[in-house]
Amino acid sequence: MADIKVPEIDIEPGIVLVGQDITLQFGCRTMDGHETPIDMDGWNLAFAVRKKDTDDGAPLLLITSVAGKITLTTSAKGVAAGVSNDVANVQIRAIDSYNAGVTLLPDRQYRYGIARVDAGVHTTWLRGGIYFTPVASK
Repeated sequence: MADIKVPEIDIEPGIVLVGQDITLQFGCRTMDGHETPIDMDGWNLAFAVRKKDTDDGAPLLLITSVAGKITLTTSAKGVAAGVSNDVANVQIRAIDSYNAGVTLLPDRQYRYGIARVDAGVHTTWLRGGIYFTPVASK
């Protein structure tokens, strides 16, 4: 299969409650005006959270498909186009942001990137903002 060029895009911030399980879904589409679904079957993916896009070093949070925390599914648009595995489901577990009474990702805006990280291919195809906020106490 030929390597597919996917332009990097940036999306609006999402809110994640610290200490809560959540699954974020991201569709992979061409940016040719048709938004054709792209089959990601066989791709190794990584979801990295950092304070800024330009931060070097290890991310504050790293979720990978190799660890089984990013799975692929097919959207209705993918089915219609005859393409499978066009949606990446990123599982952020409660323990990823809050563990043993310690908030691992304090209340603030962060940046995330989703990258294809196969041998010879490292392409960040989506960046965006994500806000980790504590659950309101009762």
